Amino acid sequence: MATLRFLTPEEMENPYRQRSQEKFLTLRRVYDLTMAILILAVALALVFLDRIAANLTFTAEPLYRYGFAGVCFMYGLFRLYRGIKNPY
Repeated sequence: MATLRFLTPEEMENPYRQRSQEKFLTLRRVYDLTMAILILAVALALVFLDRIAANLTFTAEPLYRYGFAGVCFMYGLFRLYRGIKNPY
């Protein structure tokens, strides 16, 4: 004999909402990985600026350029770690 019971909020979850949430999490992970790659590329470009564009006049001192490249590199690694390890 079947008994009546109330559904929990988890059981009443809309399948559309669940798919939408999964898509959002996938998009967020792709965004984190893409931004990490771009930021790491900026860091490498700043470090190897002398070899990349010999004729480019870049007015920043090498100390500031390498310092900003270090900050970009660390932040890029953080974004890469967050994109790979964070389950959201």
